[in-house]
Amino acid sequence: MRAVDDNPAVPRNRRTRLKTSEALRTPLFRYFVTPVTVALFKAVQFGCRVLPPGLWYLVARGVGLAVWYTSPVRRRLVLRNLEIALGDKYSPAERRRIGRQSVQHFILSVMDLLLAPQHYLNGQWRQFIEISPEHMEFAAALRRHAGPVAFFQGHCGSWEVGHAIAGLCGGQLALIYRPLGIAQIEAEVRRLRGIFGNPILPKKGALRGYLKMLRQNGWVGVIADQNAGAQGGFVRFFGVPVSTEVRHFQLFQRFPTRLCAIFVQRDGFRFRFRVRAFYETAIHRDTDDKAEAMRLAQWYMDCVQQMAEESPEQYDWLHRRFRTRPPGAPSLYENLTHPLDRNLLQAQPPTPIPPPNWDGGTTVAAPG
Repeated sequence: MRAVDDNPAVPRNRRTRLKTSEALRTPLFRYFVTPVTVALFKAVQFGCRVLPPGLWYLVARGVGLAVWYTSPVRRRLVLRNLEIALGDKYSPAERRRIGRQSVQHFILSVMDLLLAPQHYLNGQWRQFIEISPEHMEFAAALRRHAGPVAFFQGHCGSWEVGHAIAGLCGGQLALIYRPLGIAQIEAEVRRLRGIFGNPILPKKGALRGYLKMLRQNGWVGVIADQNAGAQGGFVRFFGVPVSTEVRHFQLFQRFPTRLCAIFVQRDGFRFRFRVRAFYETAIHRDTDDKAEAMRLAQWYMDCVQQMAEESPEQYDWLHRRFRTRPPGAPSLYENLTHPLDRNLLQAQPPTPIPPPNWDGGTTVAAPG
C-alpha cells in the first residue's frame, strides 16, 4: 500500500479506493464492522417500512448534527467551501448555520433513497412531490423527442428524488453509479435506484451502456458537479476554476441529444419536494466540438451554481470541489483552521481551461 501512496502517478481518488478495499479485507472489518453495518442498514430499511417518514427525517437530522459537531475535519472543509463560494455574501455565523444544515440535508438525501419503495410508487409520489403542469408538459415533450435526452443534476436538494422524476414521468433514465465497498449494501442500493425502471450502469465500463442508450434514443442521467481530478477541464463555479468532467459533452454531440438540467428542492426539513426547474440548452453544431464541450460544461455548472445560491443549505458542501487546481494555481485548502486568504482567489487563472492531452473525442471518459 505504501508504494501506491507514495506514487504521484496514481490519482488520489484511486489511492483512496485502494485503501478502502484493503481496509474492508482486514479481520476487524470482515468479522465486526461489516456485519454490524449491514445489520444496521437492514434495521433502518425495516424501520422505513413501518414508521412514518417524518420520524426518520428527525433521526436523520440528528445524525447530521452529530456528524457536524463530532467531525472537525469535515466541518472545517464545509466552512472553507462556503468561504470560497459565498464568503462575501454571508457572515461567518451565517456560513456556520448553512454548513450545519447542509450536512443534515446530505443525510436526508440518503434517507430519501431508503424511503422510496414505501412512498414514491403506485402514484403515492404525488402526495410528496410537487411538479407543475408546465414541467409535466416539458417531460411529455421529451418523451416525444425523436432522439436521446441527457438529464443533468447536481448535488442540490434531493438528487435521489431527482433521479426518480424521469421514471415517475414515464421515462427510463440510465444512471451511472460508483459501487460501494460492502457488497450486501451495494446490491440493495443498486436495486433501490432502479425501482422506477431506470437502468443502472456501474461507473467502470459505463461508456458502453451510455452509447447503447444514446443509440436507442434513451435517456441518460449525469451528475458531474464534483471534482474531476487532473484529467478534467476547468470552468467557473462561483467565479473560481473547478475541475469538471467535460468529455461526455463531446459524446452527446454525436447524437441529436436534448440537454436538460433538473433540480428537486426539499421543503425545508419536511418530507416534501418540488421540481424547482427544468433548464435546457441547445448544442451548437457549427462550432469546434472541444470548444462546444467546454461551453456546455460551463452552462451545466452555471445551473448548479444558481441552485446552490438559491438554497445554499441544500447543496453538498462536504466534497472537496475546489481541490484540483490549474497548473501553477495555489491550493485553496491550506490551513483550514485559519480564515481563507482572499488573495488566493485573485491568483486563480481565467477559464475555460481544456483537459490535458485532449484527443479530440475518440476516447470519451464515462461521466459519473
